[in-house]
Amino acid sequence: MVENQIIDYGLGIEEIALAISVGDLEKARQIAIALPKRIKKKKIANAEYAKSSNLENNKARKYTESDLIKLFIRDRFIDRYTGLRLVIPPSLRVISNIIPEAFPFHPNWAEGKGHDAYWDLSATADHIKPVAENGQDDPDNLVSTSMAINLQKNSISLDALGWKLYSPGTDKKWDGLSRFFVEQCELHPEWLKNQYFRKWYKAVRETNR
Repeated sequence: MVENQIIDYGLGIEEIALAISVGDLEKARQIAIALPKRIKKKKIANAEYAKSSNLENNKARKYTESDLIKLFIRDRFIDRYTGLRLVIPPSLRVISNIIPEAFPFHPNWAEGKGHDAYWDLSATADHIKPVAENGQDDPDNLVSTSMAINLQKNSISLDALGWKLYSPGTDKKWDGLSRFFVEQCELHPEWLKNQYFRKWYKAVRETNR
């Protein structure tokens, strides 16, 4: 079981997005400032697993934004290792664009300079069977997880960690703030001049047609 997983502040992020959507930026700021820290951002690999962790295949895994969105939709935007809700990465960037002082973004995600939500809620893909153990990029071997949990899991098997795999989410209303992202990009079309936003916007729109 992953430690320190007692608070799901996906609800708080949803409330921030709602406040932004109705133009109540002060409320959005106050909610963002009050968000609790959820996960300690550190690797949890024991020394006995260090060697296998260091055997991780050095080939970078490349997934398109469309690949990731399809994975997140399949898993219903939850962390399959904790059961908690996730947010698509560009939605967090949107929040930082709108209330930067309360929800700061740092390009390198430096601790203390960017909001912890970038670690705790930002959705990414992970291999159930590690690449170091010949795990493949097949969709059946990929699950949605947060950046923080991805870092904790490293290249260790679930059996070795004593973790379980949660089933995909059941809340069909939770979309990882995908609609919020699209709506805000259409309200701020200048953001789409940025390649990062443009790629995610295209992926979300095409996947949800």
